[in-house]
Amino acid sequence: ATREIRKQDRFKDLPVIAMTANAMAGDREQAIAVGMDDHIAKPINVREMLTTMARWISPSDPLEAGVPAEAPATGVDAGQSGAPLGDDAGHPVQGSQAPDAAIDAASTTEKAAQPEDLGGLAGFDVEAGLRRMGGNRQLFTRLVRSFGKNYAGRAAEIEAAIQSKDWQQAHQLTHDLKGVAGNLGATDLFEAAQALEAAVRSPEGEQEAIPDRMDTLERLLAQATGSACALPGFEQATCAPSPESVPLAPELARETARQLREAADIGDLAELAALASGLPANSYYAAKIQELGDDFDLDGLSALADEIENGVGATAEN
Repeated sequence: ATREIRKQDRFKDLPVIAMTANAMAGDREQAIAVGMDDHIAKPINVREMLTTMARWISPSDPLEAGVPAEAPATGVDAGQSGAPLGDDAGHPVQGSQAPDAAIDAASTTEKAAQPEDLGGLAGFDVEAGLRRMGGNRQLFTRLVRSFGKNYAGRAAEIEAAIQSKDWQQAHQLTHDLKGVAGNLGATDLFEAAQALEAAVRSPEGEQEAIPDRMDTLERLLAQATGSACALPGFEQATCAPSPESVPLAPELARETARQLREAADIGDLAELAALASGLPANSYYAAKIQELGDDFDLDGLSALADEIENGVGATAEN
């Protein structure tokens, strides 16, 4: 697409910046080779992203944008590669005036954001997450809470897709989780999702690796969503799993219903506990089996078995 754009004279100096899902060696060089001007890698680091954009984009009114009109050109942040503000492909630099000033204007909350205010957030590198949010602690906290609410059942969804051998769905769910984890600074979870994503993308070659990688992702996701749901001011009920958020694969659901009926018929509490522990973490059904077993509600357990089985039928009809 970039090559086609560059064929038109009116777009020969149009800044084109690539964005890729992984910070892989050679990505920037490949982008330059096809006519792009620069490259931004995910997970997004807001400061680095704005630095890159400021090399190529001039605000229509620099004074309104908070950038001095006559500001001297500056280099990239300390600790970066030291790439020049000039263009590798020979195109003029559009936004060389003080990228740091543009960044500072866009992230005025950075100095006020104190990582220690979010101490004890297991599963997250808070400083890294805040950097990617431009130092905005309020935004970071809100997104972590949203993550806890919306991703508590993601491991079960991935597991269901794997059990059904729906590799495309498993890849999509894992890829999505990887991106969110990376942007929030959940580094270990990001790496676990990246490893599982690679396995489900090529299941024939990495079939044996999938269970271990799934177990690792499940454990790290439970840690991250658990700490997210424990943030002060968070409604705990919004983190509670539901049958819809943590579906069981049809084959697993049928087997669970069968074993549940057998255990309920004879009141086998040990079998009920084993059945619950064998279900995916954060599973609604695991929690419900445990709850009904603790109350010795055998009728409730039988009804739950029917609910699980009926859920499989409803899924098949859809």
